[in-house]
Amino acid sequence: MTSAWPNAKPWHFDGLARRLIAALILVSSLITTLITALELYSDYRSDIADIDNHMRFIRESYLPALVESAWVADGVQIDTQLEGLSRLQDIEYLAISIEGQRRWSAGTARSERRIENDIPLVRSYRGHDVTIGVLHVVASIDNVLERLWAKLLVTLLSNLTKTLLVAFFMLYLFQRLAGRHLERIARHLRVLGGAQDSTPPLQLERPEQGRWRPDALDDVTAAVNSMQRDVNTAHAQVLALNTMLEQRVAERTRELELAKNEAERANNAKSEFLSHMSHELRTPMNAILGYAQLLEGEPIGTEPQEFAREIHRAGSHLLELINDLLDLSRIEAGRMVTAAQAVTVKQAVDDTVQLIRPLLAHKRITLINRCDGDDAVLADPTRLRQILLNLISNATKYNRNAGQIQLDCRRVDGGRIRVSVTDTGLGIATEQLAKLFTPFERIGAEHGSVEGTGIGLALAKQLTELMGGTMGIDSTPGQGSTFWFELPAALPVPQLSAV
Repeated sequence: MTSAWPNAKPWHFDGLARRLIAALILVSSLITTLITALELYSDYRSDIADIDNHMRFIRESYLPALVESAWVADGVQIDTQLEGLSRLQDIEYLAISIEGQRRWSAGTARSERRIENDIPLVRSYRGHDVTIGVLHVVASIDNVLERLWAKLLVTLLSNLTKTLLVAFFMLYLFQRLAGRHLERIARHLRVLGGAQDSTPPLQLERPEQGRWRPDALDDVTAAVNSMQRDVNTAHAQVLALNTMLEQRVAERTRELELAKNEAERANNAKSEFLSHMSHELRTPMNAILGYAQLLEGEPIGTEPQEFAREIHRAGSHLLELINDLLDLSRIEAGRMVTAAQAVTVKQAVDDTVQLIRPLLAHKRITLINRCDGDDAVLADPTRLRQILLNLISNATKYNRNAGQIQLDCRRVDGGRIRVSVTDTGLGIATEQLAKLFTPFERIGAEHGSVEGTGIGLALAKQLTELMGGTMGIDSTPGQGSTFWFELPAALPVPQLSAV
């Protein structure tokens, strides 16, 4: 039957057919190799057994004649007998030695792998057995291996030829019976995805009836045509639903736009409120702190002075909170301004460490400062010290008593300087790291009574990003944490020489 399908390519084998032929060749090759190996092993054992039979034949059949010939020193007869024995398969060398001296020989011992056997020549003389010499026999194993190797090559070539012929026949048969029809089905489905209403039902280029029909291809064809009908029905419904959905999306978009504008107004109002309240609270707080300092210096007694110190401590903490809130509201409102300049990292670290030393001494914390050299970053000096102060004070407050803090500064890829603050505290669980830099989130507050509001780290991270940097953390629960930030590197700050 001539195919009406102009694009049919009976010899165009797709990936499925190629995988089928590859699997067929692989399995056939493995089976052939296994059977060949078993046959060769059997032949090898048979050839070795033949060598043993030759040795036995020489000992039982030829040995008496050789003994008689050697007894009378009949060299011609011995040479004839040895030459005849050397023609036995795989026997390549024979020699007769008399009193340790070789007298007669035949053949040449050339093989590296061989079997050697020494057979005594014994003759009865006046009622006694007399050894008159030794027959040395050499059999070649190399000859056995050469025959096996030749047989292996012939067997492999023969089986390979048969396997390839069967494989290509199976490949052609698969393509003819299934592959081309699968390609037709795939092309029909691609067309179906673009124009459902105008696509005719699928019909394969094969007879309507036949032996062993219907088969899997008939089932696939019926399933595709059924799906096409369902798709056409659903397509009309989707078009109607799409129109309704577009209307609802337009309405919801307007609602979301109104909600977005309302949220922005609320956020701006919150930022304005925080900014104004922070300004308003700082004035009375400064007055409270001033009077507390005056009371601390007055001779009013131990207990009142302790009250004054507590007022001063609590007021300082509250003023710090107010300042942080003010900075946070400025950043969120987009009104925070930084003056970037080249700042020596070592100098900024040293200045910050000097401020934190009283807290370090109170908790008996050992601080290891490895920031040295003249590396500089492009940053606002005040904000850089504010970031350092926040990280080092947190590492001190959340550290163990008599713990350790280590400061490191080094260059990293991308022309940046990384500053790291490592503590020996309790560490932070992995599931809590995601909300660590969220304002008002105090991670680990359940482990103690350390004062804080959860603003400091969020503010430090936003200040770092405002200056073009990044901040992160590496923490191991039970061992401690490393807070780090990176800022763009700058040219070293020139040092003024003393006059």
